[in-house]
Amino acid sequence: LKLQFLYLIGPSAAMTRSGVDEERLEADADPLLPSSVSELQSAGGAFKKRNIMTAMIALGIANVYMMRINLSVAAGPMQKHFGWSNAEEGVVLGSFFAGYIPSQIPGGYMASRYGGKLVFGIGILGTAVMTLLLPRCAMYSTGLLYAARILTGVFEGVTFPAMNVMFTHWVPHTERSLRVAIMASGAAYAGNAVALPLSGYIVSYAKETLPGYDDPVSTSWPWVFYVFGCVGLAWFVLWLWLAADTPETHSTIDERELTYLRRTTGAAAAHDETDTRDGVSATDERGAAELVVKSKSAPWKGFLFTPGAWVVYLCHFGHNFVLYLGMTYIPKYLSEQLSFDIKSAGGIAVLPYLFQFCLAFMAGVFSDGLVAKRGWKIRNVRVLVTVLGVSLCATFLCITGWIKDTALAVASMTCAVGFSGWLASGYNCSYLDLSPHYCGQFFSVGNVLANFAGLLAPIAAGQLLNDDQSSPSNGTASNVHVGDDIVSEAADWRNVFYMAAGVYLLAGLQYCLFISGKPLQALN
Repeated sequence: LKLQFLYLIGPSAAMTRSGVDEERLEADADPLLPSSVSELQSAGGAFKKRNIMTAMIALGIANVYMMRINLSVAAGPMQKHFGWSNAEEGVVLGSFFAGYIPSQIPGGYMASRYGGKLVFGIGILGTAVMTLLLPRCAMYSTGLLYAARILTGVFEGVTFPAMNVMFTHWVPHTERSLRVAIMASGAAYAGNAVALPLSGYIVSYAKETLPGYDDPVSTSWPWVFYVFGCVGLAWFVLWLWLAADTPETHSTIDERELTYLRRTTGAAAAHDETDTRDGVSATDERGAAELVVKSKSAPWKGFLFTPGAWVVYLCHFGHNFVLYLGMTYIPKYLSEQLSFDIKSAGGIAVLPYLFQFCLAFMAGVFSDGLVAKRGWKIRNVRVLVTVLGVSLCATFLCITGWIKDTALAVASMTCAVGFSGWLASGYNCSYLDLSPHYCGQFFSVGNVLANFAGLLAPIAAGQLLNDDQSSPSNGTASNVHVGDDIVSEAADWRNVFYMAAGVYLLAGLQYCLFISGKPLQALN
């Protein structure tokens, strides 16, 4: 009704009220377009531009996770080639985060200034180039390998903040849970599901006997990095062709879909002023318009000192702790405790992430349905999926360490990792729920803090699975040697699982107690 009124009183008056250009106003107020948002939802046909953007961002995130996790599979033969201990292997795996963590906030700033398309694309391009160079760096020196992993982290670190900047323009509030779950989490799980078995196959393709080892050792491990690096380069070409920063800058978007996105995204308020104090509208817990005053610059102080923000950060940290621990140590657990060779470990390791992807997708559909069709408050939906995900994941983590049967252990581990996929519609969506206008910058701060888990988890697990010949407390054997491999006792692995479950439960509990489902003024 407001748009129709502005159309009747004339473009000049509308420009005075809203501060938008005449062409945009006429497009929004065109009486030939349906006034109902629900009628506009189907605009764009089978190839909606927001669907294409969702697919391209999801493929990009899947790529960066494939390029990140491939070292976890290749680390086994690399450890034998270069003589690393378990603790040294943990440092190699964790060095990635020394570059990943500091690049988060600059990534959010650059994406808001230069556009999410450019920053997201350059981040994945740089990750692909460093992945291609990593085998040569490892062959020259461990220091050069550390440098390559750190630079890989720098490039990959800008991708998630840039993605969240694009969320504000491309994700309607009625489709938020599903699209965010697919792009931010589901794609990562799918990338893991593809990379683990494929990496295992590549690593086992060619082997030879090395001096000091009775069993053959992989010589094809460098191709793990060459294959995924080339896939990243191919994605970048498609990204340049198909992607756009915002719906307004997309050259072929349907006008009706453009109108729909303007009315339903977090950035829609930029086109529709609702208050003389420069107020801008965001979506409240049921998708209705709610006044949130947008500051002229990102509220960095609010990101750091608002208690509601820390609720999201801590849950994000706990989830990352379990995620990265699984990414780096599932292949090792399968190989050492369940006696799979590297090819079998890669194939079996796909199951947790495949299940995780399916549950992330289901959680998105389920959450959007509760909000749109059942009228649930967003806070209640976020709490429900978090309770289910955290409690079931922690339970199966604790059970896994006690199971000796191979098939049951794999099933329990699959459930543990898989049920964490429910949180794709939990804390991930809270960044956009609480800060619809500065989601990218808000996420960059959260990802800095949360990804200390990626730095700490492999190192902590490496220490629990230490390769010392004896325990300093009682002199008994802490690990046993079987063939050429160092095999940690089952008790050590149980400690790793207990540690992960404890961190996850505490993070989820505080989220459920204190999370808000409404935009917070201090974060906007």
